[in-house]
Amino acid sequence: FPWVRFILPGKFKSFCEILKNAKDARQKKLRDVQLTYDRRMLRHTCDALITSTCELDEKEKLKVGLTDHLILESAGDFIGAGFDTTATTLRWAFLLLASNPRVQENVQKELDNILGVNRRPSLSDRSQLPFMEATILEILRMASTVPLSLPHNTLEDTEFLEYFIPKDTVVFLNLFSSNFDENLWDSPNEFKPERFLDSEGKIDREKADGILTFGVGRRRCMGEQLAKMNMFMFLSFILQRCRIVKPQTEEYDLKGKFSLTHAPQPFKVQVVARK
Repeated sequence: FPWVRFILPGKFKSFCEILKNAKDARQKKLRDVQLTYDRRMLRHTCDALITSTCELDEKEKLKVGLTDHLILESAGDFIGAGFDTTATTLRWAFLLLASNPRVQENVQKELDNILGVNRRPSLSDRSQLPFMEATILEILRMASTVPLSLPHNTLEDTEFLEYFIPKDTVVFLNLFSSNFDENLWDSPNEFKPERFLDSEGKIDREKADGILTFGVGRRRCMGEQLAKMNMFMFLSFILQRCRIVKPQTEEYDLKGKFSLTHAPQPFKVQVVARK
């Protein structure tokens, strides 16, 4: 969107400088990876992509778009899409858990029953910790870290409700609005993990799939499962050992700040070891 430079000239310039510096850093890292590459020992995604390029001739590389430029931009996508969003979501997690000690206690009871105090959590425990999973889903819903989706294009003339949307129209999805829609969620401004549990105390998959934090359709966020796994491991490890406490002098504002991401206002918590 080149027109943005006329609306926010100062910020646009500094943003472009940040992007250039990030690209330069990725190029340097890619050169280092290529110099130390060994197809007998693949270390990460970049090595896997390099292996794929070695198996194609130049025409095939161009046909499928598997070039150094693609590897460079793929690395940028992983970092850019996952770094700030994950950190911001975890900030929301600490804020919401400190604001809702009852929920935190219920999570810890479940962790104690399944894991005890000595065994560390693992991803294989997720199915046995439904309230932990429900709490993560509710954090993702209320955080709505990316309030608007990335831009999409209509492939053909489309009619939606009473609207006509011509082909090649740029469309943004209001993910935040959907996650707080009163027609979809009972008391959407309340932190209620139990909304994601069915009558048997298991995850209600229909409700869970109703969260649009990661977008919709086949082009939804490719890092969704990785983000959920990271949150499970981080929060279950912390809550098994610690309580996240709101300081007595602290007043929390649960209305976030909107930018490219939806971030919480500055806040403080105390992390106290459980007895």
